[in-house]
Amino acid sequence: MHCSGLVKHVRATGDLITGHTTFNDYQFMLRVYKTYDFSKGRGGASYPGAVSSFSSRPGDLHSKDDFYALSSGLSVLETSLTVFDKSIYGELSPRSVPCWARVHVANRAAATADGWASIFGEHNSGTHNNQWIATDYKRLPTSGGALPPNTAWMLEQMPGKVVAEDVTDVLAEDTFLYSINIPKFKVIFDLSGYNETAFNYTTDVRAQMFRRD
Repeated sequence: MHCSGLVKHVRATGDLITGHTTFNDYQFMLRVYKTYDFSKGRGGASYPGAVSSFSSRPGDLHSKDDFYALSSGLSVLETSLTVFDKSIYGELSPRSVPCWARVHVANRAAATADGWASIFGEHNSGTHNNQWIATDYKRLPTSGGALPPNTAWMLEQMPGKVVAEDVTDVLAEDTFLYSINIPKFKVIFDLSGYNETAFNYTTDVRAQMFRRD
């Protein structure tokens, strides 16, 4: 229970705001904001997300928070999910790719939010499970009109299972999406064992705070 993420559509101005916060022990809070620019290498310019900036720590190749702003026009964030039902670890396979590597591949290769979800969902390792929100700023109407489909996608993962959906309608209706370390999708909520706990995506204290403020 270390993170909160928010995507907010400000209807009055047409702005789209993405935010993320991590709360943890002081020893883990040494942060460095990094930028990776792979646009100059062989074929680098052909990748939509060749340039990425993100909050990180010394020695880490990835964000770990995770919070990314990409040259593709995407913002990507996540909050981590817990595996309460340990029996699903039986779905783990060495024929997979770790989360930190998959996120960099998706960040670099994807041009759209749905494309990001599709690429990241491949070869799921199930060893670092999160709820992700990918938001495509290129889809934001310049005239301040309605948000078009595929503006925002949410992806949740567990060992052996990935669920991803276009959640633009939620963003358009509620004006915000939030991520609070609790699955939104029922299949992930039940599979992970959250259904046997007191956690609830809608009634959690942080969910209530987001709606209030």
